[in-house]
Formats: sequence, structure tokens, C-alpha cells
Amino acid sequence: MRRKQFLLGAMVLLVSLLVVSCGIPQEEYDAVLAEQDATQAKVESLQTKVESLQGELDKAQGQIESIENDRSEVESDLTTAQSQISSLQSDLNDAKDNLAAVEAQIIKMEAILLFLDDFEDGDATGWNLEGGWSVIQEDGNYILQGVGSCSADVGPQEWTDYTLEARIKFSQSAKVNFRLTAELGMYFLNIVPEGPILNKKLLDEALLAKSGVSLQENQWIDLKIEIKRDRIVLYIDGNPILHYTDSEPLLSGTIGFESPENSVVYVDDVIVIVAK
Repeated sequence: MRRKQFLLGAMVLLVSLLVVSCGIPQEEYDAVLAEQDATQAKVESLQTKVESLQGELDKAQGQIESIENDRSEVESDLTTAQSQISSLQSDLNDAKDNLAAVEAQIIKMEAILLFLDDFEDGDATGWNLEGGWSVIQEDGNYILQGVGSCSADVGPQEWTDYTLEARIKFSQSAKVNFRLTAELGMYFLNIVPEGPILNKKLLDEALLAKSGVSLQENQWIDLKIEIKRDRIVLYIDGNPILHYTDSEPLLSGTIGFESPENSVVYVDDVIVIVAK
């Protein structure tokens, strides 16, 4: 035991002698060691704070990323909502435009429509019908039928420039009257398989023009007659087939249809509008 203590004391004395022999005072050496320890402790303390701050920074970064994700979702929802609003606004504008167009068309139709009858009410109210005319059903559709020698007319004699449109089907022949007046006479279109023939009747009948376009019996045709001042234009199924200018025109009158003897005539969708 004494020997160990002696050896330990000798080693301490030897270290002291080595320090002294190196020219570094013991006090300075102890101070440096103390400063080193203090610095090490400070470094460790700062390292702990840095680690703590890094943890808070990581947490804050996570919160920022979460907020960024939320903002991206909100911006996406906002963009979608804005797109939907834009689409709805476009639909609203289109609807307003369509409504304005329909209203304008209604106003125009009310201004220029003189007469309309598709007979879907099952009667011919307003028509002047002779005995052979009646409203019948054909394939669920109501139409006006004339059998044998009979006539039908409608409208005031004050009509002047107008367009007459109608669907017609006939066996053997049919007549379409326009600018018909009781006192002065009328124009009439004699519809026969060889083609429509335009006539004028005052005291006597006068043939004005032939179309030369053949027609089929018992088949519906779309007929349109434009009459404006002295000019008459005839259309069959949308095609203009006859033009005539009358040097001494009849200027006003109503419209009508006739079924000649031994014929059957069918009429539907009658429209009269002011000529453009």
C-alpha cells in the first residue's frame, strides 16, 4: 500500500516537474483546463439549444407544408368554383340571348302572322265550308278533307301582299284560290298531275302560266305561294317552279281551296303571313 502511494506521489511529482520543465506555469495550465472545460460545457449547451431549435424548425416547416397544401387545395377549389361560375354565366348569357331571340321572333310572328290552322283542335272554326268539307283524322293527325265539288275559304278580303303555305294531297286535281274577292274575282292554282297551272278569273277565266313540273296524286306536297303587288311566285316542296308578273293585278283578297267534281282534296298546316 505504501509502495503504491509512493509511486502515485512520484508520478504526480514527475508530471509537475515535466510541466515546469516545459516552461508552462501550473496556474496557467489549470486555467486553460478550466477554460477548456467551460468552453466544452458551453458548446454542449449550445448544441442542445441548436438541436431543440432544429426540432422546432422541423415542426414549423411541417406546419408550413401543411398550410401550403391547404392553400393549394383552397386555390384549386377556388379555381374550380370560378370555372363553374364562368360556365354558368356563359349558360345564363346564352339563355338570355335565346330568350331575346324567341321574344323577338314572337313579336315578329305576331306582327306578320295573318292566319294559322293545323286543325289539331279537331274543327275548322273560322272557315267558310261547303258541304263536302270536314275535319278528319289520318294516322292520328287532324286534316281538312274535301270530297266532290265543294269549296272552302278563310280570311278577310282586305289581305293584300301575303305568302300562303299549306300541305296538300289530291286525287285527280285540286284548286288553290288567293286574292279572292266576291266582286272582282281571284287568282287560282289548278293542281293536276301534269303540273300546277296559274289562272286568273274575272268575268272569264284566263290561263296565265304553266309550271311543267309533274305531281303525284295521293302524295303530300308542300305548297307556297308568294304574292306581292303584281308578282306571283310558286314553290313546290321548297323549290321555286313558277314566276309570273301581272300587268293588271288583283291587289287584295282572301284564300281558299276547292275540290273539283269526282276529286278528293286534303289540306293541312295552312299559314298566311305578310309578304316580305
